[in-house]
Amino acid sequence: MIIKNIDEMESIREEWNNIYIDSTMRSPLLSYEYVKLWYECFAEKEDVRVFKIEDERNNDTIAFMPMVIIRNKAISILKSITNDHSFYGDAIVRKGYEELFRIKIINQMLREKEWDVLIHDYSYSFSAMYPIFSENILNINGCMHHCVVEPTYTIFIETAVDEYIKNSLSSNLKSQLKRCNNKLNKQHTYKYKHYEGQKALEYWPEFLRIEDSGWKGRNGSSILRTTIEYKKYYDGLINILSKYNRIHLYFLEVDGKNISGVFGYIADDSFDYYKIAYDEEYHTLSPSNILLIHLMNDLVKNYGINRIHLFPYDDTGYKVRFANEKSYYSKTKIYNKTIAGCGMYYYDEMKRIIAKQPVLGKYMRIAINAIRKRRMQE
Repeated sequence: MIIKNIDEMESIREEWNNIYIDSTMRSPLLSYEYVKLWYECFAEKEDVRVFKIEDERNNDTIAFMPMVIIRNKAISILKSITNDHSFYGDAIVRKGYEELFRIKIINQMLREKEWDVLIHDYSYSFSAMYPIFSENILNINGCMHHCVVEPTYTIFIETAVDEYIKNSLSSNLKSQLKRCNNKLNKQHTYKYKHYEGQKALEYWPEFLRIEDSGWKGRNGSSILRTTIEYKKYYDGLINILSKYNRIHLYFLEVDGKNISGVFGYIADDSFDYYKIAYDEEYHTLSPSNILLIHLMNDLVKNYGINRIHLFPYDDTGYKVRFANEKSYYSKTKIYNKTIAGCGMYYYDEMKRIIAKQPVLGKYMRIAINAIRKRRMQE
């Protein structure tokens, strides 16, 4: 069964919630409310695709896999519900049925001919469902596919934060943290503040203010300056996280002013370090780094959380300085056996070959340009 319109989702709400309770993974981003929110913000009603996976032996629903269909000229793409602000592409699967799900999901998807290319992003190596699409099962089914594994950034605190700092951080970073702490203690009054649940919602505008005050505000990438769809997404997200009592806001206050903040949430046994913000006027104090160390201590001591996920991509280089665990995420592209799907597979394969053979790419570009020139002359 496939849900193909957001108006049909209400019919699976109860089953979804039951599986959520009985799932190995209890991230709030796998909740029914979150998935519906994502669709409401980023998809047309008729582009919703929720795959319902059943075990025919006992006629029981074992999983739901939310996807979205995107029609791009002559190509139809079936895609995970991810984008530049949501890096979570897992399925909700009943405990003990993970391997059966992997077999059934690909079989069910391949029966559908409305899509040409399937793109699934962000299956994480520390997740119970990693990988969503097993290469072994894809090969058994004769699937044309391409899988890429790339690094994500995680901090794993095995014993205590002090031991993590001692064994995992570079000498330069440890010296920087020490200097900043000394400066805070000698020249300023400061305190850390932490809010969760409903209280975090009250201080959400303060986090948005700090984030918008710096470079994110200037280049239009802060939450306050995003599109209406993303603002709606964040408003819904923080309320869902509050409902499940998973939202956390941390602030560093210096001389009576909040100068840095962290927005994140607890997902299973990890803390997802979702957004950071700091006042650039205080950059010499490295406020985000100082607040991150405090956050680690609080999560380990008061919540028993040992893993902090900083998510992929590290444009500024700060994540790699703190990450001490080898973690990965997978990106999978599957090509359906449609005319367009086969065409895209061979086109992508050619691009990959050219990328590995620059000389071949050079001569192909020369040939293409020569053909274009000749056609123009004709």
